[in-house]
Formats: sequence, C-alpha cells, structure tokens
Amino acid sequence: MLGTPAIHWWPGGLRVSELVSLRWAQVIRRDSGEAQLEAVGKGDKARQVLIPTADARPLLTSRGDAPGSAPVFGSVRRRGHPLTERRQLHLKKRFHARRCQPGSV
Repeated sequence: MLGTPAIHWWPGGLRVSELVSLRWAQVIRRDSGEAQLEAVGKGDKARQVLIPTADARPLLTSRGDAPGSAPVFGSVRRRGHPLTERRQLHLKKRFHARRCQPGSV
C-alpha cells in the first residue's frame, strides 16, 4: 500500500474518485519504467494515463505481493478496502497544512 503523501502529488490529473477506486490490475508496468493506468471515470468511461518513471517507481515498488484486486491506495483502518473520497480529502488537507507551516520545506 502506498503511503498517504504520494496521493497528494499524484500526476496524471486523476479525479479523486478515479484515484481511490484504482486497483493493482489497472496498473501496468511498461518496459520504459513508466506505468500505465486504466482509470475509470464519469459514465464508466475508461481512459489510459501514463505516469512518468520517477513517479511510477515508488508506486510500483509499493505493491509488494498485493493481488490485482487489491486497492492501490488502501485504507489502514479497513484492510483490503480502498480509501474513501472523504478520507483522501481529509489526508490531503492535513498534508498541505503541514507543508505550509513556517520552516517546512
């Protein structure tokens, strides 16, 4: 499971709903080191999103031995379940509040 800070810098312009519903079966490692995601959005329309190598590396490493059906961004409290949109937004606010404190880099 990927740590929560990564969910805040996520590349690719995914909607929160697309991000929290992402499963490992939708993440494809490319030979170039990039990752290709199949995001399912509004109207159940699938689109392909290419993630650069620098961002794909920690994502792909975080998978461990998780099955394809496991959520990429899983809940810590409810193992095997994805983060909820509400929880992701809460984490994002906390993350940005810490980053905006004086003396933080």
